[in-house]
Amino acid sequence: MDESYHTSVFINCPYDEEYYRLLRPMLFVLVSAGLTPIMAADSQDGGSDRLRRILSEIKRARFSIHDLSRTESARYNMPFEFGLDFACKHYAETQYGDKVFLLLEKEKYLLKRIMSDTGGLDARAHNDDPRQATRIVREWVVGEVLDPDSRRAFPGADRLMQEYEFFQAENNELLVEQGHSDEDIADRSIAMLVDDMRVYIELKQG
Repeated sequence: MDESYHTSVFINCPYDEEYYRLLRPMLFVLVSAGLTPIMAADSQDGGSDRLRRILSEIKRARFSIHDLSRTESARYNMPFEFGLDFACKHYAETQYGDKVFLLLEKEKYLLKRIMSDTGGLDARAHNDDPRQATRIVREWVVGEVLDPDSRRAFPGADRLMQEYEFFQAENNELLVEQGHSDEDIADRSIAMLVDDMRVYIELKQG
């Protein structure tokens, strides 16, 4: 198993601009903690190649964040991918029994009403609020991921949100100086955004 398994986080969430306002600061928290987000394949292909890619990504990451907040509107990819990850943990315990999940929902108890089989799992409600989502992910990282020394030094949720906003402003200004249009910046991939975050954080820490 690759050593990066222990610092990788599989992200299973909606991919649209409405959700990105939550996703971006959540990613900033993960990168600030030295973690590597792995995004679920954003493909509309329903064939086996897509499933193999998703399974490969799931097996690359010890940690996972599954946001099932769109399930009530017939968005079934997210609960399906959570099921794959859950099965990986419980049917391949020798290799993947140490997997750790963060389960998110939009409103408290909504998931239990529409997916009763999740009744034994605790989901955290973000209420479509970026600050609440940031706080939840920060608490999870501190409680489940970081070692004791790193926990004590890790910033609070308000500081992380503030730093994320500083990053956004500085990064957008830099991209404009490099000749990127507003459209280019809006279309910038999540992978490139994560790279930008990593460079920003390394410069701040260095």
